[in-house]
Amino acid sequence: MKRVCISLLVIAVLLSFTGCQLPSIDTDALSTLNDEFEQFLPSQTIVTPTPFYSVSLPVVTDSIHADDGQELFHYTYQNISLTIPDPEVAERIIIDFLNRVDTTTQTAEQLKTDAKNAYQPNVPWTSYLCSLLYTPSRLDSAVFSMYGAYSTYNGAPHPETAYSSITYDMLTGNVLTLQDILTQQTTADVVSSLIISELEKTDNFQLYPDYPTIIKSRFDDLDDMGWYLSANGLCIYFSPYEIAGYASGKIVVEIPYNALPGILMDAYFPSELQTPTGTLSSSVFETDKASEFSQIAELILHNNGSKQLLHTDGIIYALKLELGTLQDDEFQPEATVYFAQSLSATDAVMVEEQLNDQQVLRFSYIGNGGKNISNILQNQE
Repeated sequence: MKRVCISLLVIAVLLSFTGCQLPSIDTDALSTLNDEFEQFLPSQTIVTPTPFYSVSLPVVTDSIHADDGQELFHYTYQNISLTIPDPEVAERIIIDFLNRVDTTTQTAEQLKTDAKNAYQPNVPWTSYLCSLLYTPSRLDSAVFSMYGAYSTYNGAPHPETAYSSITYDMLTGNVLTLQDILTQQTTADVVSSLIISELEKTDNFQLYPDYPTIIKSRFDDLDDMGWYLSANGLCIYFSPYEIAGYASGKIVVEIPYNALPGILMDAYFPSELQTPTGTLSSSVFETDKASEFSQIAELILHNNGSKQLLHTDGIIYALKLELGTLQDDEFQPEATVYFAQSLSATDAVMVEEQLNDQQVLRFSYIGNGGKNISNILQNQE
């Protein structure tokens, strides 16, 4: 724009001396003149939006009650929306995710019927349940990885839980296997050795005494391992009774990326991150305010609820919003409902919510000064 304005000025001056006759113009001389004028003009900073990768996973709960008000059964799952550069990849991922949710519907319907038949008024009762919830662990230009749990309860001593995970290739939208992301020479024995090495560094789990033998014998095929990718490394997880008792719950072993050169394919290492410089701010959503941002993601927890706009003055990482409750002033998470690997000054998140008296929406992120955690309560700014 600067060059155009200067060029028009020069032509206007020339026309004034030629009786409006257009002379021939020495373009080389004009270019030199433009360069000389350039140093006197104010500089203009152009902010280029960085690719925005984020996912919204609002929770949906379907419940039924007896005539006396007692809850008989509840079914909990998540919807999904993605904010990524490629809409076709987003569509493939969304379809696959929703198909996974659909596979639980038949079980939910059967449990609903069983609960209706089993319930007796004035007899102690615990609601039956069916639940499928995922937590994002990494989302960038290479992969979208999540881990989750599928739980059912029908009056047994404790719920039955199966752990699962999904990792998508962000170039294609296809589901990746562990063999897809590892180099050809990497074997199950190599991965098992890394797992055992990491477990030897911790005493947080009540492992079976012969857990190294169990790992090497039971997981002799890469396809037998449950895995996902995090911001810090390759995570391998074990369900209860695999290498420890039920009380130990799910055991996750995170193999850091600095231990994976030559094992993990180069395409699946995360990019180096800039130093976080921003802090997260919240303001009432207004159209005029929203127009200041190039990219806006949406998290709709409740239609017609209050709308807030989350934004930052620099760049922050690992922005996570969790829905849960407070018990004795301790946050008890129910589900992760939003995740963005990074949020820059050109991005914002619109949150529409209407929390009940028991619910808390907690957000955490890594920004200027380290990790930050805050709670958003109902009717509280």
